[in-house]
Amino acid sequence: MAAEFRCEKCGKLVSLDEQPGQTARCPFCNKKIVVPEALASLPRPQVPPDARQGQAEGGPEEQEEGEPQRSDALVAVMARLMPWVISAFFHVGLALIMMLITFIVKEQLDKSVKTPDPHLAPKAEKVARISPKVGSLNPMRKTAMQPIPTVSRGFSMQESPSPMPTPMKGEAPVVISTRGGPGGGRGGALAQTGPRTMGGLEFLGTPAQADDIVYVIDKSGSMLAEGAFDQLRLKLAESIGGLDPSQRFHVIFFGEKKEPLELDARRLMPATPEHKLAVAQFLDKIAPTGQTLVLPALERAFAVCRAAKDERSKLVCLLSDGGFEGFIGGTNEYKGKTGNKAVLAWLDDNNEKTEERDLHGDLVPRRKIQVYTFLYRGDDPEAVKVMKEIASQHNGLFTHVGKDE
Repeated sequence: MAAEFRCEKCGKLVSLDEQPGQTARCPFCNKKIVVPEALASLPRPQVPPDARQGQAEGGPEEQEEGEPQRSDALVAVMARLMPWVISAFFHVGLALIMMLITFIVKEQLDKSVKTPDPHLAPKAEKVARISPKVGSLNPMRKTAMQPIPTVSRGFSMQESPSPMPTPMKGEAPVVISTRGGPGGGRGGALAQTGPRTMGGLEFLGTPAQADDIVYVIDKSGSMLAEGAFDQLRLKLAESIGGLDPSQRFHVIFFGEKKEPLELDARRLMPATPEHKLAVAQFLDKIAPTGQTLVLPALERAFAVCRAAKDERSKLVCLLSDGGFEGFIGGTNEYKGKTGNKAVLAWLDDNNEKTEERDLHGDLVPRRKIQVYTFLYRGDDPEAVKVMKEIASQHNGLFTHVGKDE
């Protein structure tokens, strides 16, 4: 007598001639099943003939199962297309930035070929000498701005009670700073001496002030996740595009190779429209790959800063999606240390220490080169720790950009 029961694999009602406890194959899913022992003591179920026919011909149950399969197929297609869609948006955005920079270059070139009016030129020159540049971030002419670390973004802006006037010839230099720890402490990142003008910049929502900026950016394979690197290239282009022509900059990318990838000039360049356009073309060719070998890139960044041989303020923006621990086939090594400890030790030995007096006349320890750190789309506790330590020890700020930002 045939035994009727539901298949434990697919749930279909089957009718088999095997005895309870024997192994058979389900006629619907073709998987091995065991005829339940309990069927021997149960009455035979009454199954309408039309129900069996509906199952054999693909009834409502199979139709319901077909719908999730079609949904899964749609999700798979979308997953394959998403990287292409993100890449398309990036290239469109980069193209718009390049068009804007090209327009600015053309406009400045058109202005440069115009013959100046000999009657107006002396007057214009006189005005330029006595008037501060519109939009400049001269901390001596405007209200001094101090970064205060916060939990969410790593900074906020706080105005001092009154502007600091530019010292006249023969007066003591003015120091804008707040008292802090060994690394300059809170607010020490914007400490300055003398009447020199410092340019402003912004990178990933973090403002800073420096005459010369070197961007040291992670291009390891993990930066490809969820289109993060394409978004980062746009933010980097925006930051460089906002620099003043009086400022200088350089860009270095690091991955698994000992030779980092950098702009062809291999030096600080004025932030002119021509150089900004060259950066946009350079960024379009960067392809993330490999691991995180950062020390060669830091060596190049500090070498570029020292090669300038001037007293302009220097800033290194160090960005990575994680820490700098070792990996198979290589690691960051320095004086017997590896990984994060090696990076901290190298920076401590190579970033010259100095002292400056604050508003109270006290000597405050400083570093020749500021280092701002950015943890981009990563949340590893060790990475957060090392990035915070680097910024704290080198008069910088730490910014954590989450995966949803």
